[in-house]
Amino acid sequence: MPLHTLHNPLHDALQRVSNATTVGELSRLHREAFAPASYASSGVPAGLTPLINQLHDRLIIQTIRCCLAEMKAAGMGDPPVPYAFLLFGSGGRREQSLASDQDNGMVYRLPPEASQREQEEIAAYFRRFGQLVVTKLSEVGYPPCQGNVLASNSRWNRSLQDWDTMFREWNETPTWENIRYLLVTGDGRLLLGDDQLFARWKADYHQLLADNPPLIARCVSNTLRHRVPLGLFGRIITEVNGKFRGGIHLKNGLYLPYVNCVRLWSLANGITATGTLERIDAIRSMHLWEEELCETVQRHFHRIADLRLLAATQWQDDLYESSSYLQLAKLPRETIGMVRQAMKVALYLQKITSRYEGDR
Repeated sequence: MPLHTLHNPLHDALQRVSNATTVGELSRLHREAFAPASYASSGVPAGLTPLINQLHDRLIIQTIRCCLAEMKAAGMGDPPVPYAFLLFGSGGRREQSLASDQDNGMVYRLPPEASQREQEEIAAYFRRFGQLVVTKLSEVGYPPCQGNVLASNSRWNRSLQDWDTMFREWNETPTWENIRYLLVTGDGRLLLGDDQLFARWKADYHQLLADNPPLIARCVSNTLRHRVPLGLFGRIITEVNGKFRGGIHLKNGLYLPYVNCVRLWSLANGITATGTLERIDAIRSMHLWEEELCETVQRHFHRIADLRLLAATQWQDDLYESSSYLQLAKLPRETIGMVRQAMKVALYLQKITSRYEGDR
C-alpha cells in the first residue's frame, strides 16, 4: 500500500486533534486513528512510525491542556511555578506503535524563597495535576504503565531538587529497581512545559552518570534481561501454548534488546539523544562502532519498527498485550529471514554490551 494513502488521513487527524477541546473528542479520534482493524485490511506501509508518534504527541498534549483547563475551572488556577511534562519509554524515544500505554512524569521548580507551606501547596497542585492527567489519558486510550512510571506516582512527579536527591539515592543504593528507574529516566523527553527546566533536569541526570562510571556496569544485567528467541542453527523459538502459539514476543524478544543495548552505549558515552536511531547516529559520529555495524543496526531497527505496527493488526482484539506478539505464519519467507538476521544482530549487540559489566 502506498505510504501517501495513509499519510493524508493521519495528517487530517493531526489537525482534528489540535482543534479538539474535550477528552471525549480526543478519545474518539484516538480510536479512529489507531484502530488495528483500519490497517489490517490494507496493510501497514513502511516508515509510518514517525507520523504515528506525532499523532500520539498531539493527543497527549491536547489531553494535558484539557486537564489544565479543568484545574483552572475547579479554582486551582494555572501552574504556580515552571514545570516540564516528561514522556518515558517508547513515548520518550518517539517509538510508540499503534497501541501504547502511558509512561510519564513531571518536574517543577520550587522558588528558593518559598516557605514550607508554599512548597507543600505547590506539590499538592502538581500531585493533583498528575493524577488528573493519568486518569484522562487512560480515558483517551492510553492505559497506565504496569510499572507505575506515571505522573500520578510521587516518584515520577517532584521538584527539581527532589529529583536530584533521588538521582543520588539511586547511585548510593543501586538495587535492581533503582537501576531500572535510572535506565527509564534515560529515555525522558520534554513534551510540554519549560525548556530550561527540562535542560537542567537532563543535565543533572547525565552529570550523575559522568561522575559515577561504575553505575554503567551495574546497568548491564538489567539491559540484557530480555532473551532473544533464537535457538541452535538459527531456529526461531515461538510460543508453544495459548493464544499466541506460533508467535514471538516482538517487543521483548527483538525490539527491546536493540533499544536497551543502544541506550547503554549512549549513556556510557555521554550521548543525550533519546531516540534509538538518533543514538545510533551519535554512536557512529563518535566512532564507537564500525560503520557497517551502525548501518546494519539502523536498517534492522527500521524494519523492526514496521513489524511492531504490523503486529498490532494481526490479532482480532484491541488488547495492549496482543500488540507485542508477531505471528510468523502470516509473514512472507523473506520477512522471516529478516527477523532471523535481526535476531543474530541483537545477540551480537548483547555480547558487545556485556563488556561494560567488567567496568565496576
